[in-house]
Amino acid sequence: MLSTTRKRGRQVYGFLDAAGAILLAFFVFLGCAGSALAQENITFEAQRHENYGRLILTFPDRLNLPEHTVTSDNGVLVISVPDTPMAGVLPDVGTILSEYLAVARFDPDRTGIRMGMREQFALNTMAAGEQLYIDLLPPDWVGLPPALPPEIITKLAERAEEAARIAEERRRAELAIEYDPRPTIRVGRHPTFSRIEFTWNVGTKAEFVREGENASIRFDWPVPVDLYEILSDRPEQLGEVTNIVHGGETEIAMAIPEDVPVRFYEQSSTEFILDIDHPGDAEQEFDLAEVAASLSQPEAPAAQGEHPEDTVEPVRDETATVQPYVSTVGQTVRIVFPFAQETPAAVFRRGNVVWMLFDTPARLVSPDAQSGEILDGLASDLTVESTGASYVVRMVLDDNRLATLASEGRSWVLSLGDILLSAVHPVTLERRRSQSGLYEVVADLERPANVHQLRDPDVGDILDVVTTYPPARGVVRDLGFVDFQAPRSVHGLVVKPLHEGVSVSIEDRYAVIAADGGLTVSVDAGQRLYAPDEASVSALDLNAMMTPNPDEFGLRRDEYMARAAMAEGRDLDRARLDLAQFYLANDFAFEAIGVLNVLRRDLRQHSLEPAMNATLAAANALAGRHADALDLLNADAMLNDADAMIWRTIAKVDAGDFAGARLDAFGGDHVVDNYPNWIRARFHLAAIRAAVEQSDATMAADMIRAVDLAALTPDQVAQYQLLSARLDHINGLEDEALEGYGRVIAADRRGSSAEAVLRTIEILDGMGQLDVEKAIHALAVQSTIWRGDQLEIDIVAKLTDLQYRHGDYRDAFVLTREMAADFADNRSLDALLTRARTEFSGLFLDGQADALDPVSALSIYYDYRHLTPPGAEGDMMIRNLAQRLIEVDLLAQASELLSYQVENRLDGAARAQVAADLAVVYIANRDPNSALRVLYDTRLAGLPPGLERQRRVLEASALIHAHRHDLALDLLSSLTGRDTELLRIDALWQANRFSAASELIEALYSPDLSSGGLSPMARTNVVKAAVGYVLSNDQIGLARLRSRFSEAMSTTPEWPVFAFVVENVDPNGVNFREIARQVADTQAINAFLNAYREIYSGPGTVTPLRAAPETGAVASL
Repeated sequence: MLSTTRKRGRQVYGFLDAAGAILLAFFVFLGCAGSALAQENITFEAQRHENYGRLILTFPDRLNLPEHTVTSDNGVLVISVPDTPMAGVLPDVGTILSEYLAVARFDPDRTGIRMGMREQFALNTMAAGEQLYIDLLPPDWVGLPPALPPEIITKLAERAEEAARIAEERRRAELAIEYDPRPTIRVGRHPTFSRIEFTWNVGTKAEFVREGENASIRFDWPVPVDLYEILSDRPEQLGEVTNIVHGGETEIAMAIPEDVPVRFYEQSSTEFILDIDHPGDAEQEFDLAEVAASLSQPEAPAAQGEHPEDTVEPVRDETATVQPYVSTVGQTVRIVFPFAQETPAAVFRRGNVVWMLFDTPARLVSPDAQSGEILDGLASDLTVESTGASYVVRMVLDDNRLATLASEGRSWVLSLGDILLSAVHPVTLERRRSQSGLYEVVADLERPANVHQLRDPDVGDILDVVTTYPPARGVVRDLGFVDFQAPRSVHGLVVKPLHEGVSVSIEDRYAVIAADGGLTVSVDAGQRLYAPDEASVSALDLNAMMTPNPDEFGLRRDEYMARAAMAEGRDLDRARLDLAQFYLANDFAFEAIGVLNVLRRDLRQHSLEPAMNATLAAANALAGRHADALDLLNADAMLNDADAMIWRTIAKVDAGDFAGARLDAFGGDHVVDNYPNWIRARFHLAAIRAAVEQSDATMAADMIRAVDLAALTPDQVAQYQLLSARLDHINGLEDEALEGYGRVIAADRRGSSAEAVLRTIEILDGMGQLDVEKAIHALAVQSTIWRGDQLEIDIVAKLTDLQYRHGDYRDAFVLTREMAADFADNRSLDALLTRARTEFSGLFLDGQADALDPVSALSIYYDYRHLTPPGAEGDMMIRNLAQRLIEVDLLAQASELLSYQVENRLDGAARAQVAADLAVVYIANRDPNSALRVLYDTRLAGLPPGLERQRRVLEASALIHAHRHDLALDLLSSLTGRDTELLRIDALWQANRFSAASELIEALYSPDLSSGGLSPMARTNVVKAAVGYVLSNDQIGLARLRSRFSEAMSTTPEWPVFAFVVENVDPNGVNFREIARQVADTQAINAFLNAYREIYSGPGTVTPLRAAPETGAVASL
């Protein structure tokens, strides 16, 4: 039993052991299968590069790397990717990177890769999407670590752009759901083009692109667009139109023939317009020969309806035809004249006839039959006739309608209806005086074109019609004048002359209506000259009140004052006016003004107001208050008064209005004899001044003869002599004029003598007999003595002119600035300021500043740089001054100028170029950090290759002098040229890599041996190379240098030093150490500047000749 039982037990246990083994194998299988399924596919690549090795681990099934670490310890490089078993094949790194790695193996769980390193290396890891780059760098590696391959960088950038695009599309889709953007399309037609208008209910952006016959409009909302309006009324020039929604935008694609012009523009953020021109309706090209021929033919005025046989028709482009068409909008009839270019026109109505005149080279024809049917119930006759270079359209209305003319694009639209559809800008007619003193009337038409004469066949009269460009402007009511009538017009100006002497002409923006003897613009049809009225409200009886005896004057003054003090009520006004006129009659103008101001405040008798105003105006004029005087004298009540003209002449002369004073003097001369002799003297002197300033010698001579010399004061005698001398000058009598000015100077009357000095200098200057230095001194004295009026400005203008010619620029600029501060509102100052700007520009643009020492030129620029002209001229001025400062080693000051230009005046490539010039100045001034800053601040993509190389060379030079040698060498690695080789030498030498620096020097100057010898800088550098070989204990290089350069150096001043170094010299010897120190002090920067200047020399180049001393730049001034 027992044995049996054990046997069965063994059988049972055996069965259980077998089942357990099967289950265990099954679970192990599942675990292995699960492990295999969880593994990430990888590729592992080893690459050999110059000076370093590279490992690339890629996870092709991912977009980014899993969590990982890269470590190096005890000669083992470990790449660990926890929780991510890897599946792949490892390369034989021991063969590919034999000097770096021995072997590579997966960890047992395949979550790591271990590699044995031959020696310790510096590790540089970079993650690039699904790739991990591991660079094995030697311990002596300098400079920046190796970069990613360009194709990887491009791939990452594209991936980032794609991600940003997808994110933007998602954002736009979400916004579209929130704002529900909907476009509305409208299609309109015009005789010359069709218009498609897109209106959105929310703001959007649009882009129009056209390539050949394919065009598209993209809106940045991803919503469909209903094209029904376009498809249902598609313009003939438009082919297939489709809408596609893709990404974050919707696109409307259309087919348009290449010869069809289109215009797409934005009205607002929600409105966009596409105009499609109709073929054959574009503006006609002008034949210059035909235009010249048409202009050379005289244009005889032809009456409408008449065709003289001898009239020569001007050349007209018959290929361009304009046919008006008629449409209705409600009760309004619209007649559209679809011109292809902006056309001057005139439209007016006489009775039931509407006249339209168009200046057009195109052929204007009558409307078609369909339009004629619309007009049948409105007009009985519509004719189109050519009159030379214009067309006259005459339409007889059967129904009384209001006419409105408006411009729509380049078309004119005449609307006939019961209401005015648009307001017409009113044209006003204003009178003015011509240069000869005659009245004429002007109408401001803004853009008048031509004057035409038309004969009305119904009335028989001749009309002068002025056409003008849009917008519509016309005379809004009938105007009647003595010499002509101006009927109401819809557009343009119509003049009906009432006698043959009336003419109409165009002057700038005005239509000028004049007559042979002047227009009559007042009730008086007598003289047409600006003459006084017979009845004067401004007449003053001052003769009876004039009291020349001082004792008698005191008694009469007391009498008038007592009367004013005792009077009451209305009598007080009369007494105060008498007192004021008494003061005025005796040349106490200010006292008269004081009394009149009280009278004006308390006036009770308003009948005295005209006399009060006349007295106050006269007092202000005599007191020199010309502005207050003219405010009263220019009132309508005194405009044509003869007595007012006396005071207006005096006031206008003080105000500098010599032309107006001359005209008033003609009228005032008729009545001036009614006034005291001292007032006559004031008037005549003012009239002479006005005539002289206007070069009217005849009037000046007449007024001089009218002066009563016995009534003149000493100051007035000097003025009289001065004005007489000026008249001699006008008449060409220079010697007599100089003699007269001499008498005035001898009289020593301040204002007159100052002007006499000025006029004398002007005559001598014109005769070529002027001593400029003495004249400057004389005018400087006069400008100090006489101040405060126009004479001071005239003296300073001449003084600054002489100072500019004499080279005293600072003195001239100082005077100009003082004048600008003292006479800011004086129009005469404009010429002075313009001259200052011209001279300032000439100093620094035309080289005139070269005659000044640099310090003076710099100080002038700093003090008056507000005169620097804008734009390219100002920039060139700054560069010229900077170059001048650089030539005299004022590098700090030059850098300030260029820095101001970079920071305030330039942008784009021009700013980058000037920044390069500024950087080289900073480098020469031993300020490399500022050079780096300005180069970094002005970086710009897409610069020309030459400018890009120039900036890179300067950046490398600045890095070297900032002791960042390795970075500079990396920057220079892709550049070639003598300037870059010198920079490499400098960088290697400063980094104590003497052997490499010496080898570069040797390679740089070896070609010069066969081209005629070595320059002084080259010989110095050859000695430097020898020192470098000695310092690096490179005997082979030293021997090679000796054999190669000994012959060329043997005849140079540097031979003793060269021979000493290349022999068996003791590196620790005193003599060698001194030579090494001197070589180290050699100005390598000057060698670079010389090479830089050879490459980048040219007009406008700013390059220092030498660097600043080691101790620092020249101190700022």
